Amino acid sequence: MHQRTHFDLPLRFIGTPFEKKVWKAIADVSYGQCASYKDIAQKLSMKAYQAVGQACKKNPFPIIVGCHRIISTSGDIGGYAGGRERKLLLLKLERRDKMKTAVLLANGFEEIEALGVVDILRRADLDVDTVSVNETLEVTSSRGIKVMADKCFEDMDHYDMLIAPGGGGAWVLRDDQRVTDLFKKYFEEDKYVAAICAAPMVLGKAGIVKGKNVTSYPGEEIESYLKEGNYKEDAVVIDGKMITSRGPATAMAFAYALVEILGKDAESLKEGMLYNKYQSA
Repeated sequence: MHQRTHFDLPLRFIGTPFEKKVWKAIADVSYGQCASYKDIAQKLSMKAYQAVGQACKKNPFPIIVGCHRIISTSGDIGGYAGGRERKLLLLKLERRDKMKTAVLLANGFEEIEALGVVDILRRADLDVDTVSVNETLEVTSSRGIKVMADKCFEDMDHYDMLIAPGGGGAWVLRDDQRVTDLFKKYFEEDKYVAAICAAPMVLGKAGIVKGKNVTSYPGEEIESYLKEGNYKEDAVVIDGKMITSRGPATAMAFAYALVEILGKDAESLKEGMLYNKYQSA
């Protein structure tokens, strides 16, 4: 059965000039994709991204103009005039084919940032491959834990998201031309690229951070690769399809943001894993 993914209807928007601009910008967000309120504000050369959320609430064509595709910068799905449950359902419907992600592992990878993220993504029923950049499947972590990856670095074009963990392995990933070329290819194909801790160096080495909001583990060497971007100190920074995070302490927040971005219910996971309960402890 044919599944409609867009509408070609002539629309007559009735609202303020600002609201009309917001609705037209939202209409440009493709089926199955997401943008943040901040993305829309920046597209309109504005700083008041909270006003974008208010305009979304007044959207007269909530399905045709897909304001359900506009999420918070933190990765949370945000509010919706029809309720959060309906918004999550719409996002899931648009991503009903399971999204495939690849976590790249090099010797010296940081365990929490790699395996912790894999754990949370798989709890969300996402299809995740651990990928060894070594010649064999075995990869040794920063603290000597030997891990057998799911596959070696081959047939890498079919994923929806690439994830690079930090630790000493981030330097190995940075210096591997195959890896930087792949991140650049994914970025150019409008696919998701994610990195945490020292691994945003990979994005910088790939030449894809110019003008993007990014973060990383603090340090002169790491940050030197991100000078063309807009450096932030938030736990998780989302700019379009580029997601970066700071380090081991932010690994869970990073993983939950990825879950939400990939169309799954991060809030239920947070509750079940007691994440929300102890955030303020």
